[in-house]
Amino acid sequence: MGKDQQANGQKQPDYEGPPIVLKGRLPDAITEETEDKKHEKKHRSLQTWFNGLLVIFTAITAAIGIWQGRLTHEAIGTAARQAKAAEDANALTKSGFEASERRANEAARAGIQQNKAAVQASIDQLHLDQRAWIGIQRADAKIDLSAPGVTNTVTAEAINTGKTPAIGVHVAREIVGVNNNTQRPIFTYSESVTNGAAELVPNGTMPIPIEFTFTDEEIKEFRAKTRIVYFAGTIWYEDVFARRHTTNFCMFIDQGFKSSASFSACSWHNTAD
Repeated sequence: MGKDQQANGQKQPDYEGPPIVLKGRLPDAITEETEDKKHEKKHRSLQTWFNGLLVIFTAITAAIGIWQGRLTHEAIGTAARQAKAAEDANALTKSGFEASERRANEAARAGIQQNKAAVQASIDQLHLDQRAWIGIQRADAKIDLSAPGVTNTVTAEAINTGKTPAIGVHVAREIVGVNNNTQRPIFTYSESVTNGAAELVPNGTMPIPIEFTFTDEEIKEFRAKTRIVYFAGTIWYEDVFARRHTTNFCMFIDQGFKSSASFSACSWHNTAD
């Protein structure tokens, strides 16, 4: 076909001759293309299979990771619970030990206090058994009612009934005369009012004298038995264990005009410690 014909837009007629046989490398090219396609198909198949295995492996790996994470979490939780249990056990053991120690200390202190109390009780009993005891065993009076202002004398006798001496014995005493319709007197003394100090041996006695006078009115009341004369006082002393003691005494007489008489003990102010 010439150029003029192509330019005129005319179509080249189909070839109607005998078959054309091409010689050269075309069959080899077709064979290679077929083989490439086979290899490509096989490669895609292998790639698909590999990708599937990779997905399965990834899923298995993820599952194993999750399982291992769960196991790790459970192990951590178990370890934490075990640690808490151990801590609680230690705290309980410590608390029990402290409670046992506290009970032991309390028991020891109680035992010590009990022993001290027992020893002190023995010491106190020894002191009570061996100490000095001072009391008043009698009081006599010589009364002269012949005239007002005449001196009258009352003498009390103190005695140490204990087993050891009484040390530093000193006395405060007084005579109080009241009408028998008057409320009974209250006696209170200070140690500064004393007649000196003395030592009184076991079973030893000590006189406690006092002098007083009556007025004319008091003589009349005494003779009419409407006047009571009280002789009262306090004795202070120490025992050989350096413990201080006091003895209070009170006696009275209301025997009228008798010139001599013995006093009777009051119902109060007669104590000893």
